Amino acid sequence: MIALSEVEAALNRSLGNRTALVRMISEAPWSVLNGYRQWQTSFEEMESRLEEVLFQTLYSVLGDSMTYNQSGSAPFRVPLTAIPDLTDRVMEVLFHSLPVSRINRDRLRDYVMDRGSPAAMRTLLELYPALMAPEETVLMRSILENRHEDFPGSLAFS
Repeated sequence: MIALSEVEAALNRSLGNRTALVRMISEAPWSVLNGYRQWQTSFEEMESRLEEVLFQTLYSVLGDSMTYNQSGSAPFRVPLTAIPDLTDRVMEVLFHSLPVSRINRDRLRDYVMDRGSPAAMRTLLELYPALMAPEETVLMRSILENRHEDFPGSLAFS
């Protein structure tokens, strides 16, 4: 079972440690993650469910403006373009919960090729280095190092 704190930590990385906001939105994606069944649900299906749940939860918490107002700090707007990044961060929690095996490595590789997921790349590099070809490792590291993040948690959008 995946811990709620793992989902909160993943969302905090993308939302810049807005703890109160993260606590309000973490439970729904956490519930989706814990409903994952490895042989019944594809990563693509899981991504779609999480993206929908994250959008619905953010919209219900933040309203039409998708802006978080915390007393004592500037308003923080969550652009719609941030939803895929938030989803990918939450997917990383799922990837790290899977047993390390050739089958999961192959599924992660396929997901990288299909979706270009930075989370899947990071997971492959961190948990599967012995099961990867050196050229794969170099390519993934290069992609991650040169990737432009549209929604880094350190920036506040107003």
